[in-house]
Parts: sequence; structure tokens; C-alpha cells
Amino acid sequence: MKFTYYFDELELIKNYSVMAAGEIDVDYRIAAAEPDVGIFEPWITDIDITSITLNSIKAGVPALNLSQDHWLYKLIYAALIDDEHLLEACEMDAAYEADI
Repeated sequence: MKFTYYFDELELIKNYSVMAAGEIDVDYRIAAAEPDVGIFEPWITDIDITSITLNSIKAGVPALNLSQDHWLYKLIYAALIDDEHLLEACEMDAAYEADI
């Protein structure tokens, strides 16, 4: 499954005022329930961030698409990949797609 996730005031370095805003393209998979091991409902797994775009703070300046080898890409990826808000967004996207 794929969707775009928007972030703002992302804390790039924990406990420091280094913030970012933009959007990421996210891929994830929905794993089947495994009742034999106590997992009774499908769950989100294999979350991956496939692209990152940073917003500009200045009007008229285009957004910045980061390459995957850019040092900011790595910081943003690390800050978001295990974020509970991203997992919740994946769960909401999966629920929305299931309703379609």
C-alpha cells in the first residue's frame, strides 16, 4: 500500500530545536492475522519511506526533493520511521482503503 504523509515541526535531533516540515511517500504492507500466535487482526508491517520533500519557509521557493543519499534524508527517515504518528497514519490509510 502507498500514500503520502505530511509532517511539520518534526524534531530532527531529539531535544533540540532543529525542525523540518514537508511530505514523505510511504509504502507499507498489511500482514494477515496469526491467531495461532495470538495476533487476531491484520497489522501494519514493512513500513518504508520512499521519498522526502521539504517545504520552503519562503514564498515562491519550490519544495526541495531530497535524494536518498542526502544527509537530511537520513535524519528525517530516522526521525519518522519509528514514529507512532506514522504508524497511525498507515493504519488510517489501510482502513480507508478497506472501505473503498
